[in-house]
Amino acid sequence: MLYNRKLTSNERAFEILNRRVGSSNIVTISRGKGILNTEILTKVLDIIQYQHPWLNSRIVGDLENLSFEMGAIKIPLRVEKREYAEQYQEIVLQELNQKIESAQGLIRTVLVQIENDNNLNYLITTIHHAISDGLSSIALHSQIFKYYQKLALGEIIDEINIHPPLPPFTELIPLRMQGLRGRLKIFSLLLKSLVESIKYKPQAFKKEKYVPLEECCCGMIQKKINYDQSIKLKEFCKINHTTIHSAICAAVLIVSARKIAVPEEENIQLCCQSAVNLRKLVKPAISNE
Repeated sequence: MLYNRKLTSNERAFEILNRRVGSSNIVTISRGKGILNTEILTKVLDIIQYQHPWLNSRIVGDLENLSFEMGAIKIPLRVEKREYAEQYQEIVLQELNQKIESAQGLIRTVLVQIENDNNLNYLITTIHHAISDGLSSIALHSQIFKYYQKLALGEIIDEINIHPPLPPFTELIPLRMQGLRGRLKIFSLLLKSLVESIKYKPQAFKKEKYVPLEECCCGMIQKKINYDQSIKLKEFCKINHTTIHSAICAAVLIVSARKIAVPEEENIQLCCQSAVNLRKLVKPAISNE
C-alpha cells in the first residue's frame, strides 16, 4: 500500500522541522457566522478522515528511518472559549508553535467560540506539511463546512469517494527535474541565487538579539482588504498585466524598504521569496481534491 512507505527526503525534512522547531506545519483559519454544534463537527471530521486516508496516517520511526503508517487516532477537536473575537489569535499563535505528535496523527483541529457573540466561531486546523499544502488545506475547510451543512439539515451522506493515494512528490515532478539532470538544474538555480546575493547584497531587518532555537517562535501578521479595495486591486492588476500576488509582494517590499532605508543610500536591494504553484507542471495534473 502506498500509504505505508518510507518518507522521501522532502517529507523527512518537514518531519525534522516539526520535531525540532514545531512551526513548519500548515495552520488554516476559517471565520464562521452561526452556531456550530461540536457533535456534528466531530462526525464531519470522521467522514473526511475516512475520505482522505492521509489524514488517517502517522509517522513512525527515528529520524534515520521514518515511515508513514496507517492507523492514526481520530482527528482531535479541541474547543476553546474566548470572551472577545480578537482573542482567537492567541490560539493561532499556540497552534503555529506547537509541534504535531506525528506518531499519533498528522492533523488536529480547534474550534474557538466567542462568548460575546454566540454566532461567531473560528475553526483552526493544523496539518503536517508532509501530507498537505496551503491550497489543499483551504479546500479541506470548504469540504468540512459543506458536509457540516448537509448533516445539520438532516441529510444523509451515503456516498463517500475515497481519494486514492498520490505517489511521492519526487515521482510527480517533471522528468526534466528528476535524476542527474534534475540535480544539475537545481544546483544551477542555487548557484545563480548565490551569485545574485553576492552581487546585489540584499539588505535585511536588523536582528534585535539572538536567542536559542527553543525560544524562537513563529508569529502571524493579519491584514484585511475590503470588497471595494479588492475589486480595484484586481482591475489595476489586469490593466498592468500582472497578478494580485505579485502586486502584494511588491507592496511588502516597498514597506520593507521604507523601514530599513538609510538616508545616505539612494537604492536598497531586497530579496523576495515566494511560493510557486507546481500543480500545473505535474503530469497528469493534480486536481484540487
